[in-house]
Amino acid sequence: MNKNRILLLIVVLLLSVTGYYYFNNSDSTIKKELRDFAVADTSSIDKMFLADKKGNKALLERKGPALWTINGKYPARQDAINFLLKTIKQIEVRSPVGKAALQNVLKELSSTGTKIEIYSKGDKLKTYYVGGPTQDMLGTFMYLENSTVPFVIHIPGFNGYLTPRYFASADEWRSRIIFQYGEGQIASVMVQNNQHPDESFRIKKDDDHYVYYSSLTATAPAEIFQSQLVAYLAKYQLIGFERPTYDLDVAYRDSLLKTEPIRILEVEGVDGKKDKIEMYLKPVDTGTMTSVDERTVFCANLTLTECMPLGITTPI
Repeated sequence: MNKNRILLLIVVLLLSVTGYYYFNNSDSTIKKELRDFAVADTSSIDKMFLADKKGNKALLERKGPALWTINGKYPARQDAINFLLKTIKQIEVRSPVGKAALQNVLKELSSTGTKIEIYSKGDKLKTYYVGGPTQDMLGTFMYLENSTVPFVIHIPGFNGYLTPRYFASADEWRSRIIFQYGEGQIASVMVQNNQHPDESFRIKKDDDHYVYYSSLTATAPAEIFQSQLVAYLAKYQLIGFERPTYDLDVAYRDSLLKTEPIRILEVEGVDGKKDKIEMYLKPVDTGTMTSVDERTVFCANLTLTECMPLGITTPI
């Protein structure tokens, strides 16, 4: 019995040593491929291109320390950018794909995989293809361009697969922020209520404090606590939208834009930058809270729905 145990320990030790040298020998092709997926210094990445088999394409470009653009047109979601960069840095190979599953995995990657190209200062650092999850949902099939075999990739300590992090839809990458102002950065606010004109109002900065006008034509400010104005303007620090209007009929949208908006909101910053939003009631659908839900609006100039709570456009 003791001899058998000793023999078993020797076999396990030999296998461990063999495996160590197999994966860590500097001449091993697999070792080079294992290391090629991740990018250790993601701060050097200034461009990423993703494309899928559905025809979606997303070109993400770094324009500043915390500013990326999508397809050179709109600001990109910084949270999604950070998440992808973190993924690119942390991914590791769990194992090569076995021979039995090799052909099926390659077929899946070629038919449904998402391609990502990673650049730094004009040089392409990586190109690889991202497939679906493994059967246990704890790994993701990926294939590095010019590699010999695909691999099962994971992030140590994370229980899940990584496919959803590599999306190529430009609309999904677009920032959800309509406009954003910091404390004290607003010079004026104008709210025009076309449904109830007597509820329109203006707020204007005067030196180090704000004044409130109870109508658009008023020349004298109304008395109001400064704390109320500051609390109200705090609602403008981050104004975003829920989703673009993918499902809005084009003909309906065009006819809607010919009507008078229910609200017009204009904001000017101390730097002279101006933002304007025109709001319309959106059609009642299954997502509408009630049969007449005035909190759900359509922002015409941004082609957005549910862009902001209407509460910020009511009189103080």
